[in-house]
Amino acid sequence: MYLRITSLLRQRSRWVVFVQPLNIFFCIKMLWQRNIHVGKMGPKALWIKGEGLARKFLKKRGYKILKRNYVSKSGEIDIVAFDKGIIVFVEVKARISESYGSPVLAITKGKKRKIIKTGLSYLMENEIGNASYRFDVVSISYSKAAIDPTIELFQGAFSSDGLFDHV
Repeated sequence: MYLRITSLLRQRSRWVVFVQPLNIFFCIKMLWQRNIHVGKMGPKALWIKGEGLARKFLKKRGYKILKRNYVSKSGEIDIVAFDKGIIVFVEVKARISESYGSPVLAITKGKKRKIIKTGLSYLMENEIGNASYRFDVVSISYSKAAIDPTIELFQGAFSSDGLFDHV
């Protein structure tokens, strides 16, 4: 049974609590309005929630999370993980609406360059020599109609081949 505190009184150095029983549907509605409603979510809250969902999603798929929010001089990588003998650098993109396109389209050539440089600096910093690595993207799209967001994983979304040819 779920209870709501209706009033709180102090009587003779003791606190007296008055409660009202609630049904489960009312509690779910309150949780939905307070915590899950993404339309009122700011960019930082969306980023935090998106990365949390991405970590859970990757763990369910067998990834082992090595590092969150790795930062170097080159930039930042959202998630560094290990998947079947391969080090995976994961960029998480979340969008409330697709009016500006899919979340994956937000990764420009410049952003890819930064992610690759940061990934290579992670390998050098941790003295990982001949390890295989790849760059994945987790795309999270929130919809006002759906309760759960749509989560997609793009394995090997981009590579370092040819990206630095004109630098």
